[in-house]
Amino acid sequence: MSTFEDTYSPCRADVHRVDFGGIPAVPRLFRPTVSAEEDGILDPEFRILDASREFLGHFAATRADVIGRQLPALFCPPVSDRLRAALTDLAADRYSWVSERLDAAGHAVPAPVRLVIRRAPEPSPSRALVLKLERPAAARPALSALAARVLEGVAAGDSSARLATRLHLSRQGVEYHVTALLRRLDAPNRACLVSRAYAMGVLRSDCWPPRVTDEWVS
Repeated sequence: MSTFEDTYSPCRADVHRVDFGGIPAVPRLFRPTVSAEEDGILDPEFRILDASREFLGHFAATRADVIGRQLPALFCPPVSDRLRAALTDLAADRYSWVSERLDAAGHAVPAPVRLVIRRAPEPSPSRALVLKLERPAAARPALSALAARVLEGVAAGDSSARLATRLHLSRQGVEYHVTALLRRLDAPNRACLVSRAYAMGVLRSDCWPPRVTDEWVS
């Protein structure tokens, strides 16, 4: 597990020491680091004090992007509003934990990764809440290797004829797989299929040409 010091440059850290709603940020030298059992640490104002590489990877972010930001600010409404209310109840000890399901880009959608937030065993200004990314044991790959190649081609803008040639299928075979993908991802057309695939983390958001995330391929 990485530590706060190994990738966070001093010049960028200074940017995150001021202007957090009038509440002083925790000084850099006193910020905690995540343990092997944690993926993030929040202060009482829900600001992120440290995060694991896996957490940063899910949000396609660096430490400079997230350290000092409130966790709900990483999400879009209405998820951000719901999460802020849930964190407030969690901090008041009304819940023992709260969670949001994440895709590879950090969006709250049905996906095989869940962000679980709990009160720290001994809450303090530098460790009020702790985060953990959890992958349910029941999660299973959703696509065959061939269906994944078809989805990648659709995302790249390939026509059915071009996909048929490249994948050694008939056009009817390509259309069969496209129809199955539309049904599986509950999308009405190819454009929505690609958008939903990115939103759910089926397609990687960090590369071109499009690639299906390994965990979604059987």
